[in-house]
Amino acid sequence: MGGSPSTPPALDPNAPLAQPDSASVSPFTTLDLGGSFSMQSEFPPSLASTSQVDPGDVRGLFGELAAQHMQPVRDFMLELTAQPADTSWLEICEPAIRSLRRSAEGMDLPDLANALDGYGASLSAAINAGGKVIEGQVREAVLAAYTGLVTVLPEAFTLPEKSSGAQREALIVHAVLRQVPGVTRQAIDKLYGAGLTSLETLYAAKAEDLSAAAGISREVAERIVAKASAFRTERDRGRDVEREELAFTTALLRKLHEEYERATEEWADSASGSRKRHVRQARAEALLKVEIILARWGAVKLVQELDKLSFERKLEKIERYVKEEAAKTR
Repeated sequence: MGGSPSTPPALDPNAPLAQPDSASVSPFTTLDLGGSFSMQSEFPPSLASTSQVDPGDVRGLFGELAAQHMQPVRDFMLELTAQPADTSWLEICEPAIRSLRRSAEGMDLPDLANALDGYGASLSAAINAGGKVIEGQVREAVLAAYTGLVTVLPEAFTLPEKSSGAQREALIVHAVLRQVPGVTRQAIDKLYGAGLTSLETLYAAKAEDLSAAAGISREVAERIVAKASAFRTERDRGRDVEREELAFTTALLRKLHEEYERATEEWADSASGSRKRHVRQARAEALLKVEIILARWGAVKLVQELDKLSFERKLEKIERYVKEEAAKTR
């Protein structure tokens, strides 16, 4: 996922926003998270003063440059489109938007500047709302404001097809259900057929309805409800906590895989056969935890690729991803 090469300061949602120097300053200039975290470079100021280039060409080049800088913002919106997102995203996205706002003003692009003002105001409201998750009306306001950016500068702000958000939710729901003891593949298929294909429906599901729809026992249905509730709570942990969990679980996955390989070599022994089954189950559970985090972060293609690979190749791809993510926080 996109991010920053440095770690931003902690976000204090209760801190007062800085006041503008004059009424002519845009609402977005009041949004300041108070740190030195910022874009590493501005867009070339020479573009703003180029008089011998077609305005359409200049705007197109600007859009291409902006697209490179706006990757963290698109990652944030991709997650927010699929589900409520962690407020730590604001620390990553705000400096990029603020930088682009200055560049848009310098290049005399009032439509883009106005759209950025509107989006910035929605982020400011998200900060003032407090809490750890952007949800409810605040989330809807951010989503609505973002549509203005897509309209004005689609080169930089267009998100992947909406189906990718649905794919991510489907992957998460599938992984959550597979973690519940007693839920068979046939039961999952029946739950899908009954409409349990999104996080919203998973969170709202009742045990009696699940039991009737999938033909599972009330006990198993209650486990699904409990698991869904626990997973919903986990979304408040924050990206830094999830990053640590991903690194830890990946290391555990490597250890379990190596132990499974050793047990496979000793399969003729009854004790080693029992150990092999135990390790295989633990390995599968660890992989599901990894896939859930990857899906939450929008790495849908990676999760889909893993399904086609040998376990060793799965591990290699996951470890490479974890290493790349760690490098982004340095």
